[in-house]
Amino acid sequence: MKKLIVLFSTAVMFFSSCQFMETPYFPPLNGLVLNTENATMIFEITESMQLSATIVPLRSTDKLILEWESSDPLVVQIDQNGVMIPLSIGESIITVRAISGDKTLTATCEVEVISQWESLGIGQFYDAFLDLGLVDVEVQQSIVNRNKYRVIDPYPVALVSQDSWYGGPRSEEIEFWVTSEGTVAWDEFWYIGLNYSATEGQPIKAYLPSALAASQAPNDANSKFLTDNTVYFSPYYYVDSLGGYGLQDVYLSLPGAPDLFIEDDRDGKVYKTVTIGEQVWMAENLAYLPSVVGPATESFTEPHYYVYGYDGTNVTAAKGTTNYNKYGVLYNWPAALTACPEGWHLPSDAEWTTLTTYLGGESVAGGKMKEAGESHWTSPNTGATNESGFTALPGGYRDGSGKFYSIGLYGGWWSSTEGGTNYAWSRTLYYSIGNVYRGTNSKELGFSVRCVRD
Repeated sequence: MKKLIVLFSTAVMFFSSCQFMETPYFPPLNGLVLNTENATMIFEITESMQLSATIVPLRSTDKLILEWESSDPLVVQIDQNGVMIPLSIGESIITVRAISGDKTLTATCEVEVISQWESLGIGQFYDAFLDLGLVDVEVQQSIVNRNKYRVIDPYPVALVSQDSWYGGPRSEEIEFWVTSEGTVAWDEFWYIGLNYSATEGQPIKAYLPSALAASQAPNDANSKFLTDNTVYFSPYYYVDSLGGYGLQDVYLSLPGAPDLFIEDDRDGKVYKTVTIGEQVWMAENLAYLPSVVGPATESFTEPHYYVYGYDGTNVTAAKGTTNYNKYGVLYNWPAALTACPEGWHLPSDAEWTTLTTYLGGESVAGGKMKEAGESHWTSPNTGATNESGFTALPGGYRDGSGKFYSIGLYGGWWSSTEGGTNYAWSRTLYYSIGNVYRGTNSKELGFSVRCVRD
């Protein structure tokens, strides 16, 4: 008997449950905003920043691509996450693009990368034109570009009455740099912060000469480092509505340098100084004038003060003369002995000899001491180079006959050393020779004074 085997297959069916969702709606892209506070951002080198952008509307697309780009990657680098890294001093434009399908929107901002600064300390600043007195200033140097400096607050409000300040803004710093030619330059001009004669609408500006007029470009070369730590600026001063006042003298002594200037506490007069060898001298004739007499008045024992060409007793009038402002005061020997300010003294005969010996001896020292050129000395001003920086001027003298003589031709300076009862040692320079003459002169004569630091 055959067995019938019947196979049954069982079909197993699996059912899954699916939930169908409505396809989300993303409105079209119609706006892009770069999230910055200002259209131009300023950064120091090494100061990175995360940038971000906002699309409008916020739910505009699920397939949005953001691309970041810097117009100058050598100045600013930016990655595709919007992380910006400043690399060098300069400017760049940052662009972000929002791309959705065939639609692209862009947003931009400007980035300026500035130098980081380190403080060198406190130096001295002096503006000879404004004669505001010495100013202690912080001097900073660029960490990135060591040829770049800035002077902080060279014209502080405290120097002048508040109502004489221009509505500005006053330049709170002067940024300058050493050019490839070795001169010193700055951006166009700085506001002094003063109105001329305190008159509103007449602000004083100190221009880089070439920035004021192309014809002034040769004068740019006047501004330079005089030594490793002293800077001379020769800006062209200009007053709005009044015009130009010409090239002027502005000085900066970097921190750690010997004082470029000293201020006489007795009258506020500021004097340029110069270091020659181991000595520090005034580089200007002394102008201390507690009283004044005419040239006919004389004494071997009582102090008398004279101003070349002035015959009177009014100190204010005497100080208003051209000769006072150019050449200072002429002193008889008793006045010269006590004329120098605190911390300074009338040089002895030996100290004068130390100076002339350092400069190569009396036969050549005169030319190295005399101001070069013929602005003050009469031609030919033989041998004058002023390489010492002493800047001797021909202030003339008051002689024993009660008259003034030889301005422009001759300069005489007292020492503190007596050469007899009625005589003292002195030094004289002449327009026609390069020597220094050492000799004695009568104490009642009127000579110039140069002070030397104690």
